[in-house]
Amino acid sequence: MSALTPLIEFGVISDTQYSDHDDGFQFNEPDRVRRYRKVPEKLKNAADAFESLDLSFCVLLGDVIDGKSKNLGQTSKDYDDLCEVITKNSSKSWHFCVGNHDFYNFSRQEIYEKPWGYINPAFKADCSPSKLYYDFSPALGFRCVWLDPFEGMHMVYLCAVMFHACMFAYIWLCVV
Repeated sequence: MSALTPLIEFGVISDTQYSDHDDGFQFNEPDRVRRYRKVPEKLKNAADAFESLDLSFCVLLGDVIDGKSKNLGQTSKDYDDLCEVITKNSSKSWHFCVGNHDFYNFSRQEIYEKPWGYINPAFKADCSPSKLYYDFSPALGFRCVWLDPFEGMHMVYLCAVMFHACMFAYIWLCVV
């Protein structure tokens, strides 16, 4: 039996939830320690590993920074610090999905205006603050669609179960 060659390969990281903040605990799991300041190191390790692979692109599945960043008044700094880790350690094309923690920190306008991250610069012209989604074709016969599961929704009504269901709906690889 011969090995199949993949048509596309991509790297995925989920829920970095970075904040330049002391360790804390998960709000609903008091035994689970959250090591906020370890995120840049772990992200660098992932970016380094991705660099060694022949990937078409890389994805960060939302919740780029934690809600603590806003409470501490360091939203933009924390976001920029995390983006800098990627840009210094990766030559790959990156796409960020928008998660609930991202909306805790930024308005739709601010997310759209970020020069790097949420909206891949190659697709910025196709987007707007009310349209934080786009699509592209990483290989012949495939289409990636970045969805905005929060469009038209009020965060106050969004429950955790619904959010996690949306996370799985972020990226669809469809044969065209």
